[in-house]
Amino acid sequence: MRANLVRCYILWEQQNYWLPRTFWHELCFLQASRNHRRPCDKFATMNLLLRIDKTGLLRTFSCKVSTQPGLKGNQMKKIVTAIVLAAALSAPAHAQTLLAGWDFQTTTTGGTAGQAAPSSPLVYVANFGTGSLYLDGTSGSSVWTSAASSPQVTAFGGSDVNTAGTPFSTVTSGASALALANSSANGNRIVFTLNMTGYEDLAISYATQSTNTGFSLQTWSYSTDGVSFSDFATFAPGGGSGGTVSFATNGIVTLDTSALSIVDGQPTVFVGVTFSGATATAGNNRLDNIAFTAIPEPSTYLLLGLGTAFMIWNLRRRRSAQA
Repeated sequence: MRANLVRCYILWEQQNYWLPRTFWHELCFLQASRNHRRPCDKFATMNLLLRIDKTGLLRTFSCKVSTQPGLKGNQMKKIVTAIVLAAALSAPAHAQTLLAGWDFQTTTTGGTAGQAAPSSPLVYVANFGTGSLYLDGTSGSSVWTSAASSPQVTAFGGSDVNTAGTPFSTVTSGASALALANSSANGNRIVFTLNMTGYEDLAISYATQSTNTGFSLQTWSYSTDGVSFSDFATFAPGGGSGGTVSFATNGIVTLDTSALSIVDGQPTVFVGVTFSGATATAGNNRLDNIAFTAIPEPSTYLLLGLGTAFMIWNLRRRRSAQA
């Protein structure tokens, strides 16, 4: 019994690099020859090299074929060329995926709902996707308190800002947004964790509201170990002008995450937010509809498309041989 063997090497070109870091993936497809009217004497080894840019576009393609008698190299190369082109066309560019999202309401997916103090949780499982939000001193977070009097963590009414195109709830009444309060929490950090395996280009957006004595600065940072955090963005509600600033006035907050390429493909990513500038115990910031989205790595789609195309070709070849 013979087999056809394909080795496919994919070179993924990183953004802004002429001589980029590379990720190599090897595919081996073994298709046993069977159900033929005559013994199969065809054996071929094909080595494919593909260079894929950051958008998933096929830039270059080369193919080397070695065969035993019964299968001509140029015939196999033509077939493989068609397969690879079909696979490349199947790789969508910039397909945003919600990796983890918090609306602090939806529990049907296993997420944690917000509750007013003193019953406010200090760990929130993502309402959509996979991830957790920590305020309990673990994963690099500070220890926040939820007390009946002057709490640092509670829940207030939320917003429908940043819900379009997402599964987030649009209910704004009740305990529908996370509220972080109290000048005693200046310098405290909350930490989100998520999985970036197979994804790149992390994007973060959310809705926020502040009171005139609440936190005036939100400093975002990242870590790959939950210990050492590096700042990458800041947001000052209302442009730092002070006063009460509504969800609508702040609009959708979209952070500059251009410095986060280091977390691409990481199995555990820690994203922290440190709050500062509050001047009273009742001063607060509300957070709602927090979305962490990313783009599947181009090679993920290409490998899937290539594998599918090759299986289809093998099926058609076998049917033709049986005819």
